Amino acid sequence: MAAAISSMSDLIASVPALLGFVPRDSFVLISSINQPDGRRKFGAVQRIDLAQLTEAPTIWASRLAANLADLSVAQLFGVLVPASSGAAPHATVLPLRPTMRTVATTLLQRGLTELDIVFVSQFAAGTPWQSYLDGTRRGTLPDPAGTAAAAIATASGYTIAASREDLAMRYTPAPDADRARLRPLINAAARTARLEGARSAATRARLARADGAIRAASEGELPTDDTVMADLVATFAASVLRHALLAAPSADISIGTENLALHLWRLTPEPYASELATVIATHAYCRGDGAGASCALEAAATPVPLGHLLGRCLDHSLPHNKLRQAMNEAAQKVRDQLSDATTAPAPSASPHATDQPER
Repeated sequence: MAAAISSMSDLIASVPALLGFVPRDSFVLISSINQPDGRRKFGAVQRIDLAQLTEAPTIWASRLAANLADLSVAQLFGVLVPASSGAAPHATVLPLRPTMRTVATTLLQRGLTELDIVFVSQFAAGTPWQSYLDGTRRGTLPDPAGTAAAAIATASGYTIAASREDLAMRYTPAPDADRARLRPLINAAARTARLEGARSAATRARLARADGAIRAASEGELPTDDTVMADLVATFAASVLRHALLAAPSADISIGTENLALHLWRLTPEPYASELATVIATHAYCRGDGAGASCALEAAATPVPLGHLLGRCLDHSLPHNKLRQAMNEAAQKVRDQLSDATTAPAPSASPHATDQPER
């Protein structure tokens, strides 16, 4: 994220905006990166359940460090937040001190020497925090909703969920009867799409219909007609067209694609649903929404090769802008091939759209 880091209190309060949800029972590791002007911005952000970390702190700290090996990390900040907000930070009662000592030692041994680890009981204005490594370092949180990171997230169309469970609740499918109703229509539309041929006028028209539906979704309009929805699912199911639809020229088009694909996912049976979930995950990752991408991948019941690749990118904290550039270039190449001599551009952004800030 492009937001600069102004203070430790501001950094801790930014965690919900960086993750996309308010964490509980978690250890969050945040890296900062030097900018050319000397300021520091947020880099890779990693989260792990406390139960996992306490079971094998050396192993998990080593994995977290390995994910940062190819990044130019200036500083590293760990934040521990418990399941309950009842604990108050005090030098003699900070929880999991031995675990945090092991984590710190492991990270330091791997060359990550600019390090601090803090405890905070909850992410709310006025909540005190304290360092595990230096008992004199302490402070209180500002309002998390007032941080620069939260402002960028809100302006970019992100929703900061109350918990990861709330974020995952987006992936609640429609009743089985609705999915069963669409199955024969989707199967028929998918057969038609396969017969159309990669470079045919029918395929180009199919892509244009999908582009139009994405533009409409970016303005809040989602399809309701069963035949139209089946046609769109079949388009996303065709590998060549799906690759063409992974372009993210702007934030509003990317969010529109996610919203359209999620709307279709709720009504779509497998294996088509998993392909739609992977499309959602790709666009979420390219926008910098790692938590959203992770939840989308978890909703993919059927393995999809691209989903496996995205999972590896998440595991190793690949910068989202690198993936976005690669996806945009690949998608445009597919569109060029589909259109023969005339390039079919990716869906254009609205006049007021701006590129997604780094997150």
